[in-house]
Amino acid sequence: MKAKLEFDLDDFDDREAHKRCVKSLELCLLLWDLDQELRNRTKNAPDTTTEEEIRVAAEIRTTLFQLMSKYNIDLEELIS
Repeated sequence: MKAKLEFDLDDFDDREAHKRCVKSLELCLLLWDLDQELRNRTKNAPDTTTEEEIRVAAEIRTTLFQLMSKYNIDLEELIS
């Protein structure tokens, strides 16, 4: 099975759609790195990290998961 995307790069809307397609992997990797950073801040926090900082990182990570679920984004599926 093959799929072919075609864009008219002289058309503004098509040019923007092309940018989104070309940068999609980088966006997935950014979200993956953000998740891993938040995970490290909650699971492997250094002794100097306060309980409040750990709680906030955990809340942000939970919000990230909720938003990815809302938009049906599965990073493992997209990156593997």
